[in-house]
Amino acid sequence: MSLFDRIAPLLAWTPEAYRPFAVAGRRMGWLRSDTARRLLDFPEVFTEEGDTVALQAALDTPEARSEALESVLKELISGGEIRRLRGELYPLIRRWGEAPLALVDRRAAPLFGIRCFGLHVNGYVEKEDGLHIWVGQRAKDKAIAPGQYDHLVAGGQPAGLGLEENLVKEAAEEADLPEELARRAVPVGAVTYRCDWPDGCKDDVLF
Repeated sequence: MSLFDRIAPLLAWTPEAYRPFAVAGRRMGWLRSDTARRLLDFPEVFTEEGDTVALQAALDTPEARSEALESVLKELISGGEIRRLRGELYPLIRRWGEAPLALVDRRAAPLFGIRCFGLHVNGYVEKEDGLHIWVGQRAKDKAIAPGQYDHLVAGGQPAGLGLEENLVKEAAEEADLPEELARRAVPVGAVTYRCDWPDGCKDDVLF
């Protein structure tokens, strides 16, 4: 299998299957058509503006928006429509460094098609015969790609943590790397992609 065979699924996005999701007059994500119809069953939270589904303008603070979104998600969970929340909050932003318009549970990120950020770290080892890459393997009980090979460290970027803080945390959790070694990581760029996902749309930026 070639590298392009692996990349192809990350380019498989069907925009005609989605409707824009807006907050405070800005498009912040993409809703599958069936998801959009279901969210409009909560008129105190969502409204229809042409082809766009938007949060009600009365929800005009990050706290009010976060609470409203969480209440809808809990109702969808109680009806068995989505899986339980992860308990990890992501900022609702379009560009890195913006002030979040709300905080959304990680589980719901594809549902709303919001932009998510993460950091992925490759490890290299110098040996007598040259440079080797340090490959991780995912736990067998992971929900996504169980047992498959992975980066040395990889994790989503939650609200309230800087990139370096998150790097140290993920390195300890995922690879048992000491902080001193984790902080030797060197930033080399970012990868962006948007693709269809079982729960909706993934729109990711990976540092």
